[in-house]
Amino acid sequence: MTGVQTCALPILEIIARKEVNEISKIKKWILIYGRRKTGKTFLVENFLKWDDFIFVNRNKTLFSKKRGNITYEVLLEIITDLTSTIVIDEFHRLGNEFFDVLQRIRKSGQLILVTSSLGISKEIFNPKSPILGFFAEFKLDIISLHDALKYTYLKRKRNENPIIALETAILIREPILLPFLIDDSVSNYSKAIKYSLQTIPSLVGEMFTEEERSLSMVYEGILRAIASGQKVSTKIANHLHKLNVIQRND
Repeated sequence: MTGVQTCALPILEIIARKEVNEISKIKKWILIYGRRKTGKTFLVENFLKWDDFIFVNRNKTLFSKKRGNITYEVLLEIITDLTSTIVIDEFHRLGNEFFDVLQRIRKSGQLILVTSSLGISKEIFNPKSPILGFFAEFKLDIISLHDALKYTYLKRKRNENPIIALETAILIREPILLPFLIDDSVSNYSKAIKYSLQTIPSLVGEMFTEEERSLSMVYEGILRAIASGQKVSTKIANHLHKLNVIQRND
């Protein structure tokens, strides 16, 4: 069995990501990591070749695309005698015991681990990690501007307004907005924001956590002020002062 090459949303088939070619050339075991909602699972499941794709649920139960529900013992049997390409998505839910298993088994076949836990990825790269050096590290970010522009300029109507094409390319870099942007109507842009009002701030906060920075009320206030059209620093300061986010408007 290999990864399925079709997908539910036509737009996602068209936006080819350069990362697929990069990952396909890696012969070592691979750890694919990055913040949530960057398309890691979608990319691996639909565009990489694999013999089995195993997903770890929050309660640590396991589901195999090839075998259905499996036990942890069956998973150990699969990876202990690894001769094919196996993907384990959200592997961090298996706990540190799984790290010890990986340290013991023979380094054959192709093992691809996928995680959205930035804490776990840092733990793996820690100098004291028992599996340090076992994996090629691949951080998957949002869709590159190059890939997005390639879609908007080459895959769409060539007589399209270049400004709209550029604006669309910037927006579709964020995978969670793709379902809203199958066409370029202004109403779809507004819907993309309207139906993501709680999701977007959470993802922004996660980006700050990834960089080991804190998303303060002041910083979020500045982002929101810019998004609402404020372009001059003095006006932004006044705006934040009126909201009692800062004590002085200077």
